[in-house]
Amino acid sequence: MPKQLTEAQIAAFAREGYVAPVPVLTPAEVTRHRAALEAFETAQGKPLGFPEKSKCHLLFGWADALVHHPAVLDAVEDLIGPDIMLLHFTLQTKEAHSPTFAEWHQDDAYFHLDPAEEVTAWLALSEASELAGCMRMLPGSHLRGKATHVDRPDAEAIIRRSLAVEGLSPEDGVPAPLKAGEMSIHHTHTLHASGPNLSLIHI
Repeated sequence: MPKQLTEAQIAAFAREGYVAPVPVLTPAEVTRHRAALEAFETAQGKPLGFPEKSKCHLLFGWADALVHHPAVLDAVEDLIGPDIMLLHFTLQTKEAHSPTFAEWHQDDAYFHLDPAEEVTAWLALSEASELAGCMRMLPGSHLRGKATHVDRPDAEAIIRRSLAVEGLSPEDGVPAPLKAGEMSIHHTHTLHASGPNLSLIHI
């Protein structure tokens, strides 16, 4: 019996390559974790960036608590089983009216795992709406296996080495908006992208 997801969500993940939204944090937890992030940014006098944004669970107790949150782990276990290892944690942020975006890509283009059983969980600490540049998913794309990627460097790309799958537009796929405290989970071969933040909200 699943711990966090429903049977329908598990079936949707197998079919579509992603599941969203998945409720994780309570409003109080969202407020606490968001406040911790903003306190660090205030102390630094700038938004979170490299190198702190990469593997930040090794630097911040509140970030480590997120990757060990029971609801996160239970949802991942429902999809890949109980033998879970954290490969990477990146805290991605987009300032209000930010042009920051992510090209269409597969996570496996960066990680090259064999077998390709990795899943990515994105947990929102603020509302990630379509206007704010939420992720877009290409349903069923994980069933095609590895795609060919090209280097497409851009100063506004949210991933420093911006790999991209050609032939897709920003309007392709379907949006996967999240409210604060919700997460999405996608397969390492699921093609996904995100647009600029055109809202007044820092995500």
